[in-house]
Amino acid sequence: MASTERLYLQDTYSHACSARVVEVRDDAVVLDRTVFHPQGGGQPTDRGTLKIHNEVAFVVANVKADGDVILHFGQHGEGDKKLQTGDEVEASIDLQRRLQLARLHSAGHALDAAVRNAGFAALKPTKGYHFEDGPYVEYEGALSADDRATLVDKLNAELALLIEAAIETAVRQSEAGLRVVSVGGCACPCGGTHVRSTAELRGLRVTKAKAKSGRLRVSYTIA
Repeated sequence: MASTERLYLQDTYSHACSARVVEVRDDAVVLDRTVFHPQGGGQPTDRGTLKIHNEVAFVVANVKADGDVILHFGQHGEGDKKLQTGDEVEASIDLQRRLQLARLHSAGHALDAAVRNAGFAALKPTKGYHFEDGPYVEYEGALSADDRATLVDKLNAELALLIEAAIETAVRQSEAGLRVVSVGGCACPCGGTHVRSTAELRGLRVTKAKAKSGRLRVSYTIA
């Protein structure tokens, strides 16, 4: 099966596209192109609808990547129209949800930049959880007792500077073909959706930092 064109990588703020159905399964639909971001990389799934002539034909509740193919899971709409291979549809996401998830994801990357800028070079990010129910980034590395005592305040001070600086998000392809995203001047491979600049992260703050099993979990929130 041909790969799905991932339009969400091109424009975080695009909420709809025309697409062609290439496969229909019991509870999943495959399109030739999509604006739906699949769950993965610490970012939750987009949700939305697939419409034919303005009638909801399929409600998308979950999206997953299967290799180069994007699977849209959900259920058919209440109307008589059921999706079939070859149908032309209008794919549309919940844009408000998308933008909040993009802010949460970019916030995690901005936190990495704040850790670096605050001088905590010993901390290396190992895991990001950019969900609405308690987002955090986990780091490996040792900190002194003094550093642990001042970590949250220092990170919040650095985040405030990054937000005020309104640093534009940059995306490039590495020589190895990886998508590299830079938020707040801190770059790493990433397949998620992101805001245009750190100015869109107002309301971001670190709430706590907890050490466990040799790792440091830094929790944050964004209004």
